[in-house]
Amino acid sequence: MRTGTCPQDLAERLQFHDKARYQAMLLGSNDRLVRDVFFHAARWLLTGVDSDARRLQRLGPARSVAVEDLLHNIVERNAQQRDLLWSTIRVELPPLPLQPGDGATFALAIRRAFRGFIQQRPDLQPLIVPLRVTVLVVPPKRRAADIKDLDNILINVLTIMEDEIKPHPEPWHLAPRVVRPDGDTDDVSRPENRDLPRRLNVSGTWAYQVLELHRQPADTDQGALILVPGLGWNRMSIWSEAERFVEQRLADR
Repeated sequence: MRTGTCPQDLAERLQFHDKARYQAMLLGSNDRLVRDVFFHAARWLLTGVDSDARRLQRLGPARSVAVEDLLHNIVERNAQQRDLLWSTIRVELPPLPLQPGDGATFALAIRRAFRGFIQQRPDLQPLIVPLRVTVLVVPPKRRAADIKDLDNILINVLTIMEDEIKPHPEPWHLAPRVVRPDGDTDDVSRPENRDLPRRLNVSGTWAYQVLELHRQPADTDQGALILVPGLGWNRMSIWSEAERFVEQRLADR
């Protein structure tokens, strides 16, 4: 600690770091929940197929009451995995636009959803940790022939998200200024460092991934679009993490 540094400056800086740690814990937990659910039930979530259930169903008429109970338990277990995904901190977005001319209405609804999220979660504003985004897509029951390309839709979603939530590509530059005895500020909080990423028009989202879920009977005809915020320190996708896990297991043998 430098002699002569303003105690108020230090107090504000400590509050900033406390909030950053809280947000990192919250969004990191969000990421881990999504990862753990997919590690447990990826095949069923993405394809609707459960290997255990398929093997039991092959028994046909020979299935016993005990087998039927097992099948019922498998269905319930898989439904619970989907419910866990819906229990994350999330932004529920409007369903995918299906008809020509729906784009403008969709964009307005997206913006309202993010503004509603900001009001509901003031603890995540301003966002002072790196942001990672997972988008969960439940496709509509009937895909229109002229449905917009999903990639373009997600680009619009992320653009509006960044405009409303304002994630920063280098959030440590948002730390309150600490004035040194000579009247200068530390490098982290200098205005030119705080504003440089904005001036360069750099995306504030460190990483994003899209997971298209298999439709379930209870899903609405329009499907669903869910954005799950996570911690940007981890830029690996779920697929990359799964590959690394398999490689480590093979190496351990």
